[in-house]
Amino acid sequence: MFPLADGPNSFVQQHFPDLDLGDQRLQRRFAQVAQAALQHPEKSLPDKFHDPAGYIGCLRLLNHPALTYDKLLSCHQIAVLERLEQRPGVVLLVHDTTDLDFSGHKTLAADLGQIGNGGGQGYLCHNSLAVDPATGEVLGLVNQILHCRPRVGPRESVPRKRARADRESRLWLRAIDAIGPSPADRVWIDVADRGADIFEFLQALVDRRRHFVIRSSYNRALELADGDKPHLLHDHLRSLPGQATWTIDVGVAGQRQARTATVRAVASAVQLRPPQVRKGEYRKEALTVWAIAEAHPPGPPSSASPRGGTGRRPRSGAAVGSARLVSDNPTPHAPGTPSRAGAPGAALPHANAPASGTPVRSAAPPL
Repeated sequence: MFPLADGPNSFVQQHFPDLDLGDQRLQRRFAQVAQAALQHPEKSLPDKFHDPAGYIGCLRLLNHPALTYDKLLSCHQIAVLERLEQRPGVVLLVHDTTDLDFSGHKTLAADLGQIGNGGGQGYLCHNSLAVDPATGEVLGLVNQILHCRPRVGPRESVPRKRARADRESRLWLRAIDAIGPSPADRVWIDVADRGADIFEFLQALVDRRRHFVIRSSYNRALELADGDKPHLLHDHLRSLPGQATWTIDVGVAGQRQARTATVRAVASAVQLRPPQVRKGEYRKEALTVWAIAEAHPPGPPSSASPRGGTGRRPRSGAAVGSARLVSDNPTPHAPGTPSRAGAPGAALPHANAPASGTPVRSAAPPL
């Protein structure tokens, strides 16, 4: 829980220390709105306030030209990053994208893009949260991108899609470049789900010498010296002997009976081959990472269904669950990469690398 007290330990002073709205009345109103939102995070906006006057004051603040999305987000980002630079221990930078649905809001229609299956209208909101892995505490929002998904014609070629500046798969890369590298004596780990299993993004993470844990989505082709070994990532992990085992209780689900299952963990350094069909901007070079997975043994066959049919047949081999791709970098970042202050450094080899000397604490992207 964020501190609610007034003074230097308040939420506003910690997370928006340099916010200047040009009027002390606006400053006080912003602090009141922030505190009300924190005290009642589960409530809708009108229910966060004890009286209608507080709600009307909140609406006036949100519509005031002095309070902009860019100003609010960049102020918070800088404050959080400065605290992270001084914070010892490991910090997780958790990236994910969610839909903000504004379908039916006619006043916003001109500024919105398609969401979901294309029938809705809104923004794709790509968030990067700093989290303490020991306590689970959210330390702050280190980056946010509001993205309007464009409508792409059915006949647009792969090269044209790849060259698009507004390509959705670029969001992951834009996020880590906006955050910048960690200090040399700090460990920041980028964490993302299957949506980030993009070869272009993986290569950028390795090029920038970042630590990362990405959930594997694709059974990628591997570079192997031994032709007898499985040449696909998930098949390769499935063939490995367990390096650690433990038991878990599996509950009842549908026709599945409760049981105790043994789970084994496997890990291997692998070389991922670049995809044949190039959908992103990357070099045609194999990528060395660690792959870690939990291998689950095949479960017992399900009992007969109520309709008299037979249940599913057991799988012939162990299933690989929650496979993850992990960095093989010994240090958070290497000498020569751009520093947080924007000092010139050697150009990064990746095709989407930022220009040397580019400040990483840029303002949030405009709507």
